[in-house]
Amino acid sequence: NDTGSKSSDTEKNTVAPDTESNIADSNSQTSAENTTQSGQSKPYNTEKITTTQKQEHEPPAPNAKQYVLAENGNTNYIIIYSSGASEDIASSALSIKGAFNRKLGVSIRVGKDKQVQATANEILVGVTNRYSSSDIGAGLTYFDYNIFVKDGCVIIAGGSDRALMDAVRYFADNIIPSGSSAFLISENFR
Repeated sequence: NDTGSKSSDTEKNTVAPDTESNIADSNSQTSAENTTQSGQSKPYNTEKITTTQKQEHEPPAPNAKQYVLAENGNTNYIIIYSSGASEDIASSALSIKGAFNRKLGVSIRVGKDKQVQATANEILVGVTNRYSSSDIGAGLTYFDYNIFVKDGCVIIAGGSDRALMDAVRYFADNIIPSGSSAFLISENFR
């Protein structure tokens, strides 16, 4: 089962296959920087490797179902986070609302899982009481995160609160389009 997880911290050395070429470019650049003036190599420091370059996601399959998260200033989606979430996670969920408003001109609702009835159109932030997010943390380590679509819901998962906040930031900054009249995401998004 491929989680498609992305590394969200410079201390993490494992990355998804789609970022290996970016890392290779970064490694060769870092290796050049790790040479002394006399031409001798300094010990290689893997902690300097970053995976913060814009991640490329799988293109939609030719017949992949598309979900409309927002269109023409409207959305049927709601952002859901756990009723037991930390203040940091609640704030992160609200940052998605802000990104929808700022980038798309869309007002999207935010709610806690135990206070809002489940719908087919949800953006789930972390583990919630929803079926779609029941196993989202499987295989994720402390610094890993994953963003994917399952049963029409967008799932944002992290191996820790820190990783989840990084995932939310990535989603808000890089996945939500700016100035577009529609925000579509395919069922095979990873």
